[in-house]
Amino acid sequence: MIIKAFSNINTCIETVKSELTNLNISFNNAINEAELHEKIWMKNRTNEKIDRLKKLKNLAIKKGGKCLSEHYFNVKNKMSFKCSNPSHSSWEASYDQIFNQGTWCKQCYLEGRQKNKK
Repeated sequence: MIIKAFSNINTCIETVKSELTNLNISFNNAINEAELHEKIWMKNRTNEKIDRLKKLKNLAIKKGGKCLSEHYFNVKNKMSFKCSNPSHSSWEASYDQIFNQGTWCKQCYLEGRQKNKK
């Protein structure tokens, strides 16, 4: 398809229709197919988000803690976590920080450093 600047939306739509006709594709079929692809993409994206939330929850359990958040948005969005130590406060961290960078409870980390200094 030819990409060019259009003076208005109607000119754009007519050009797209013309290009689709040249390719033996009806405008309505192209729109329906685009909508179908969008639905499939959204479903895959939703499944990906559910999978990442499950991974975070499982990793938190392996560390003896818990992921308190019920929704996952993206790798940078902060979520709530709680470690196994009842005296420690919950904290927020992103998927990237927990899963990719390996960070966990800052209070546990600092206590571990103090023990190692002794």
